[in-house]
Amino acid sequence: MGVFILLCTSTIFPWRLFNNTIIGRVLGAIQFPYRLNTYVGFFLMVIFSLILSKLIHSISNRNAKVLLISGIMIFLMASYYGSLTDLFVKIHESQGNLLGKNTKLAKTIPNEAIIKNSNYHNIFDYSILYGEIDYYPSVSFNNLQEGNNITTKVNPKINSILSHKVIINDKEKVKIPKVASNHIEYNVKTDKKEKIDIPVLAYKRTRVMLNGKNIDYTISSRGTVIVDGNKGNNRISVSYQPSKLLYVGIIVSFITWLGLLMGLIFSKRMC
Repeated sequence: MGVFILLCTSTIFPWRLFNNTIIGRVLGAIQFPYRLNTYVGFFLMVIFSLILSKLIHSISNRNAKVLLISGIMIFLMASYYGSLTDLFVKIHESQGNLLGKNTKLAKTIPNEAIIKNSNYHNIFDYSILYGEIDYYPSVSFNNLQEGNNITTKVNPKINSILSHKVIINDKEKVKIPKVASNHIEYNVKTDKKEKIDIPVLAYKRTRVMLNGKNIDYTISSRGTVIVDGNKGNNRISVSYQPSKLLYVGIIVSFITWLGLLMGLIFSKRMC
């Protein structure tokens, strides 16, 4: 299975034959075949582990076993850190290039900038280098054919979202959000009750809170969240509510690992 999937990630596999087919539409969600390498690594490591286990159990000399296991562990750790050498060198050479606060709207994040705990939140002032608009709904584009062009002339709706423009009564105003894990918050002050269009895309399972209370929302012409704001300060928080299946999967995974661990312990006692 591992070898088959490995071949699927290479140019040997004729992916173009599956264009406009059910297989193509289903697997097209992964975008790039190399993303299947996760499964390649999993299946090949299972085979490697079985071969290694048989090899170790075939050795009767205890010292030879310890030497072999130690050698394999050292080799794997050295290989892992060796693969990160270029990254460590790049980080060391770029120590003076800390990511600063962005003062320009819809600016792409610098490729060589260093991010630490102290400046982590600055990344939310930028658009990312690749894939920023890959998952935007089609309604967010004025010109879908030129989706990568985010200028106000070609795709003003996309530009307004990336520029953090809140829209109230057809008037735009830039508001920098507070961002945390699975949480985007805008503070908007109004003189009366108004519909407030914040630059956060509305997806399935999007949850919106106004001043700490869950509320319903509508979707704007640019695909963003619209709330019925109150007079005065409006603290609008948007987050994603995971599916219950996610929690079921976590529980099943935990029980499975626990069962495997207990099975391993009891099998050793029986031996």
